[in-house]
Amino acid sequence: IGTSGVFLSYESDSNKNFGGKVHLFNHGQKDAYYIMGVTLAAGYSLSWFKDTFAKGEDFATLLEEAAHSSIGANGLLFTPFIAGERTPYADAKIRGTFTGIDSSHTRRDFTRAVMEGIAFSINESVEIFRNYGKNIDTVISIGGGAKSDLWLQIQAD
Repeated sequence: IGTSGVFLSYESDSNKNFGGKVHLFNHGQKDAYYIMGVTLAAGYSLSWFKDTFAKGEDFATLLEEAAHSSIGANGLLFTPFIAGERTPYADAKIRGTFTGIDSSHTRRDFTRAVMEGIAFSINESVEIFRNYGKNIDTVISIGGGAKSDLWLQIQAD
């Protein structure tokens, strides 16, 4: 997970129709391709949250707080569409949300909801790949998000 969240997989067949839900590109290797799903505002969503609600604090503090929120962020949900979206919606006008807010939620719940929302968004690409016959049994995570054990665990779960 970096500014965006990208999920890539090798593809040998250029004739597959993914219904516009993911991208199909030429690979550098002859007669090879790759498919790609993109969450536009992955790490960017966490940066936006930090800059808006925790200015002056570091990411380590936010992530430590998020680790103390329960799985599911106590019912708080976040959709990371703060810059539009590409996969699977391809909609520049779609917008992000926090859903399920109540007076018991704390900043740690909001932080965890952002992290979980990003992971769920990236997982939409994984599910699209699987629905089109890709066997995905290993994921290699890179970018700033890969430096967080919590975020890696959220993705794995």
